Amino acid sequence: MISSPTRGAGSPIRGPASTARCCGAHPTPSRQARAIASIRIDRVVLQSIGSPLGARVTEFRAALCARRSGRAQGCREEMCREERAAKLIEQCILAAAITPDPTEPPRMDDFSYTNGRLHAEGVPVDEIASKVGTPTFVYSSATLLGHYRRLAEAFAPVDPAICFAVKSCGNPEICRLVAGAGAGFDVVSVGELERVWLSGAPMSGVVFAGVGKRRDEMLAALDGRFSPLAGSGVKVNGMGPEGRGPIGLFNVESEQELEVLEDAAREAGVVASATLRVNPDVDAKTHRHTTTGKRENKLGIDLARAPAAFDRFGDSPHLNLRGLHMHLGSPIYSPDPYTEALKRILIRIDEIERNGHRIDRLNIGGGIGADYETGSTPSYSTYAERIVPMLLPLVGRGVKILMEPGRTLIANAGVLLVRVEYVKETSGGRFVVCDAGMNALIRPALYDAFHFVWPVRVGEGQAPARRSKKPEGPGLVPSHVVGPICESADAFIRDWPMPPVERGDLLAVFSAGAYGMSMASTYNDHPLPAEVLVDKGSWRTIRARQSVAAMLLGPEACGPQPAETTA
Repeated sequence: MISSPTRGAGSPIRGPASTARCCGAHPTPSRQARAIASIRIDRVVLQSIGSPLGARVTEFRAALCARRSGRAQGCREEMCREERAAKLIEQCILAAAITPDPTEPPRMDDFSYTNGRLHAEGVPVDEIASKVGTPTFVYSSATLLGHYRRLAEAFAPVDPAICFAVKSCGNPEICRLVAGAGAGFDVVSVGELERVWLSGAPMSGVVFAGVGKRRDEMLAALDGRFSPLAGSGVKVNGMGPEGRGPIGLFNVESEQELEVLEDAAREAGVVASATLRVNPDVDAKTHRHTTTGKRENKLGIDLARAPAAFDRFGDSPHLNLRGLHMHLGSPIYSPDPYTEALKRILIRIDEIERNGHRIDRLNIGGGIGADYETGSTPSYSTYAERIVPMLLPLVGRGVKILMEPGRTLIANAGVLLVRVEYVKETSGGRFVVCDAGMNALIRPALYDAFHFVWPVRVGEGQAPARRSKKPEGPGLVPSHVVGPICESADAFIRDWPMPPVERGDLLAVFSAGAYGMSMASTYNDHPLPAEVLVDKGSWRTIRARQSVAAMLLGPEACGPQPAETTA
């Protein structure tokens, strides 16, 4: 969670006050800490994993002593910062020695075929479809929590606050699940903010991002009296939104937004904690619609302008401008964009601190990829091995690291079940027409995204050993798997070799947990799908299918919606 010291009635205030600065005769503390960190961290922590613990620690200590004895006498403050950084790095060396290096790729998900039948955590998904109907998103709690745990373990040396990106999958039950594992939340609208509150998560663990925050949204995030649910009678844990305090952080995307946030905080009578989102002009090498860290993108401000923003707003009585934030895009299948961006950002952090401003937050965003194909994403440890050493010096001097994963946690934790309505042969190929398409999962139409599609029941030898863009097996037939929407773009996948299917068969669209239901629509007046959560051999409906009456007349015209549960 993102903690913040308080003043008075729960108003966030600044972190620890900056102490006296170095006399100027020596490198600044931030540069000094980085120099100390770079002495042996790469070679000791990364290249000598597997060597004896004593030799690694001894080598580190010897290098540190040599460094100190060979330089001029430093300031007391500088030495204290150096000692803290050194202690932290030594702890990380110890941790690297006793923690197994996760070189084996993690299990992709908990969806598997047994005797030709697709199961989710041991539950046959066709049984779920027979009771709930289709289209339906089915989520695996074991997959979601497993990915969360592995991510937290990989980045444990910097103890990040992991804030789940609600935009990827905002069902309140999913939010409760990740909150129970220790996650905070990354929201981008007042609607997502209220979803998180309804899930029972504390507001102190919420980070509010987004390039177009309205003033009323800021007020709702600062003080529950301004919530759109205030006065509605809705309560969580016996309390309405009116009693809740401010969120943990705002990720602010422009100087003008800082002005609006400052004014909103003044009205609410609190101090708003914020980080400044910067654009490092780094290509994440992902789809042009989902890259967000290049200078032509609308997100953040130019990195070079960050110091001036701190000079202007750093002493505001209503703003606590605590650090920097970046988000480069998604999905990112290499640590390279992160390290390149961090190199540029760390230089600006030094500049900001030299100007007298305290930095105690760095949000590195999200974007780590998901396995749309088996093994397509590097392990979390692969990212961490490159990123963590760059962050350790910051952590050593009290900077809290934040991350905002979404897709990488939830994508493989969900499948979309659809039913075949018709199979037709034309001169253009074999079309498998399903009861949902881009209305339920728009990613293939919007991003040309790949999703592995396969029948829920298959014959002998047809259960896929791995999911790839070139499936193999006996009796596969090239097919266009499409939906019912009146758009030529409405296709899950084209020219796709898969086992032959007939009217009434079930198909599973894999890796559909992220940006599936959260981007679903009622286009062509198709009601929204149902959502089901599988957990330890049982399942329950966590969002009932929208009825046509509810879609057209509003849910109040239909009464309570039934929910199915089975052990």
